[in-house]
Amino acid sequence: MDKKNQLSTSIPNYAIFIVIISIVILLSIFSVINIASSNLNNVLNEKSLIGFKLAFKQLIFLILSLGIVFLIVFIAPYKKLENSYIVFTIYLFTNILLIWVLFGREVNGAKRWLDIPLGFKIQPSEFAKITFIILLAKIFSKIEKYNKQISFIDLIEKKIINNFIIIFIIPALVLLEKDLGTVIHYSLIFLSMFLISKIKKGFKTFILIFYIGAILLGGVYIYKTSNHNDYKFRRINSYVERLFHNKYDKDDQVTQSIYGIASGGFLGRGYGNGIQKYNYVPEIHTDFIFATISEEMGFLISTIIIISYIVLYYFLLLISFRSKNMFGKYLVFGIANMIISQVILNLYVVTGLFPTTGIPLPFLSYGGSSTLTMYMIIALALNVLRTGNIKREGKNEFKRENN
Repeated sequence: MDKKNQLSTSIPNYAIFIVIISIVILLSIFSVINIASSNLNNVLNEKSLIGFKLAFKQLIFLILSLGIVFLIVFIAPYKKLENSYIVFTIYLFTNILLIWVLFGREVNGAKRWLDIPLGFKIQPSEFAKITFIILLAKIFSKIEKYNKQISFIDLIEKKIINNFIIIFIIPALVLLEKDLGTVIHYSLIFLSMFLISKIKKGFKTFILIFYIGAILLGGVYIYKTSNHNDYKFRRINSYVERLFHNKYDKDDQVTQSIYGIASGGFLGRGYGNGIQKYNYVPEIHTDFIFATISEEMGFLISTIIIISYIVLYYFLLLISFRSKNMFGKYLVFGIANMIISQVILNLYVVTGLFPTTGIPLPFLSYGGSSTLTMYMIIALALNVLRTGNIKREGKNEFKRENN
């Protein structure tokens, strides 16, 4: 056994549980603290603590999320999600919410939100990611039962392709909401699970090339055909100007985000001393929370946060690789890649490497839907760890066992 494998197998399952839950709670507490700082402008303007209401709301989301984690981890076994009736019910409810939101109000060029009592809003497309991963895990684990690699023709003959068509109704509805960034995230989740599945490499290569081509052609199409006042055009145009012409619009939120990150230095300006929150970066407590963290806390804390995400991803992969149930393997693998791809997308946006997508930073950005969704998928992963016939021995790889 090589040293790398010895390290991974020497980590007991209870340690994985403790590390994962510790990381997400610490990130969430740090989130509340920094949301309070990013909202300081409102406090000064209103001259009252009401300016901290977003931090209070986020704290409520955190407490509620911890309660949901307890219920999922210790009461509801994840294997019930393999039941077709339960999965269909979840799928149907998800689509009802996604259709319902299409008749809601438009915010920043997209219809994402549903208003609920007590002044809260929910974003169904966030919760739908959980349904999406569950359905994909169910299909890919079913494919594993065949004693050969599956080709595209096999997918058609065995009518598996029909299941994929049904699943992709979810991102199609999200696309109708004009939420292109979330659709890109859905596609990354699918690709991560698809590329490790028991499907022939030739078809995987074709899908990967098709995906890259679709992203590039889609961006060019929006850039060429959109009205110049359209938010999608402005986002892509700003990105193109930065990337190819080295032009930075001082009024652009991404430009200001880059300034904030660069000005933080190694130790930052100090808590509460950042200037980007003073209307230079709108809604900095949401998608651009990393900018204010970098500005006020500096390179050191920012690096620790990024390392925390990497450690979280690694420990989630350990759960996936150790599970002897194929559905559990795919479920946690999808969860791990949902989180890490969201982190990468967000960091690419705030550093100007990708057009603005509206994707929040997991456990740090303000938002009840994002926070609840993240805690629910973490709870599912920990449920697999607790009830999924996990083993420590052997190589930590995606072994294919027909369980």
